Amino acid sequence: LHPTNKQITKACAFMFWTAVAMAAQLNSAEAQIQPAQTSLTTQEKLLPFTIATDTTFITEPLSDKGLVDYLKAVNQRNSIGVTAENNSSVLMLQAMGPRIWPKDMPEVSRSEYLRWLGIDAAPIMEHCFVDFKDFVTEQKEQHPDIDPKKEVADHRIAMEHPWTRDSRPLLADWLDSNQAALDLFVSVSKRPRRFDPIVRDDASHSISGFCVMPELYLVAVRALAIRAMYRIGSADIDGACNDILAIFRLGRLGNSMNAHGLVELLLGCAIEGIGNTCCLTLLNAEGVTREHLDQVYDGLRQLPDPMSLSQVVDQCERIMALRAVQSIAAEIGDKKRELMDNALPNALQRLISADENPEFNWDRILRKLNSRYNEFADALRMSSFRERGTKLGELWEQFEKDLESRNSFWKLSMLAAKEGIHQVEADSTELVLMNTFYPHIFQVEAARVRCSANTKMAMLATLIEKYFLDQGKYPQTLDELVPEFISELPLDSFIDEPFHYGVEPDGFFLYSVGANCRDDGGKHWSSPNYGDPNKNDVVFRIQKVRPNESSAR
Repeated sequence: LHPTNKQITKACAFMFWTAVAMAAQLNSAEAQIQPAQTSLTTQEKLLPFTIATDTTFITEPLSDKGLVDYLKAVNQRNSIGVTAENNSSVLMLQAMGPRIWPKDMPEVSRSEYLRWLGIDAAPIMEHCFVDFKDFVTEQKEQHPDIDPKKEVADHRIAMEHPWTRDSRPLLADWLDSNQAALDLFVSVSKRPRRFDPIVRDDASHSISGFCVMPELYLVAVRALAIRAMYRIGSADIDGACNDILAIFRLGRLGNSMNAHGLVELLLGCAIEGIGNTCCLTLLNAEGVTREHLDQVYDGLRQLPDPMSLSQVVDQCERIMALRAVQSIAAEIGDKKRELMDNALPNALQRLISADENPEFNWDRILRKLNSRYNEFADALRMSSFRERGTKLGELWEQFEKDLESRNSFWKLSMLAAKEGIHQVEADSTELVLMNTFYPHIFQVEAARVRCSANTKMAMLATLIEKYFLDQGKYPQTLDELVPEFISELPLDSFIDEPFHYGVEPDGFFLYSVGANCRDDGGKHWSSPNYGDPNKNDVVFRIQKVRPNESSAR
């Protein structure tokens, strides 16, 4: 995520702020916060920026140093209506045990985290979750012939294909040892809320902080996927359905209103992608009854709506960037002048010293950032993926022009002579900060929409299988599912038109046109046997393995 234009950072020494902003992304928090106007105190007037809705966006609560306490504001918003009894994070804490805490997380931060959860101490479980790698290391002491690298690599394959105890005895033993924790993961997925507070790593206004849960949800999901594949291989379809639906629910908890930014949104999409892969394997398996299909369809239909990218940009990434700027402005002080003196060419130093206003224009940076985020949030609220993509392209084109206007020392010097060095500093800093975000937003939106399309196709596939069980054949068109199996067909999330569908000798296929919004005939660059480097369709293919066919199929 580093800025691509190195000349900007060499001329203006803004890489310092970029690095800080990038660190802030890993500790960002998302909240639907309604800013409130407050009057300025004497302490606030001494700050190098103005606390107002058009600058800091949030105006309260304030820290003892008069700064906006973004972490507290986010935690207050996200904790509304959350209790220890309905919060999935409390159960996850119990299932994971001591491994949940980052190694460098101080005790005071752990205590603050528990306080936000509404509990005095972390719940204790007799047999908390043990990672497979740790389990293999422990087993090797008793069985020296075990190859840890081979076992760990093999257990990843077990997430996608049915297997049995005979084929992977060590992995089956690992599941047995984690049975209580895995069952608790399923209970975690059934809780309606997820509040994972972000706590700072010290008492200062540093931009750094701890967000405990996100990666642990992925750990839990991978373990559930391995168990679901084991249960399919062992003909326990009931248990497999329960685990697969738990994976989907955990993915939606990750994409809930309490998610923490683009990274966590993508994590939720990845989790839901694991669920779709498991669902595809389930529908290809033998022994799936109409009751199982009803269970899966109803479970998918009842999933809560995921968080929209416009909400993430408007209320999370914006807060990350503003919090980063506030922290820099509050901490840098004289260090900024020292940095400029040591890093800038002599010509720009002379321009600085000749400027009548020696103060850095932090308010201008904050307002420019807010303006950029407003543009993006508005673009992402457009109704169709095509409209959103077109508008994002226009915004990116304008952003590149703004970067181009500052891509050399001489252009910066001319702008500084015309507009004043500190205005140029402010505008260029805003561009560098935004360049950690701008280039990736369309890819994130495409991933989010692709995830939605895949889950819709999984739902459709269960209905098609139900039709097959009733009629002894697959429908020739999706319209044959209406109205007996569904009142209205879901639409391709990319183009808001029906999904493509076709019957094959051993099954059927569904596909979405993908991010290029073009029908590529059901081909994708990564599809085995159907791959094409220039194709981009999102394909959901069911191929039934008949009893007389080779197991290698």
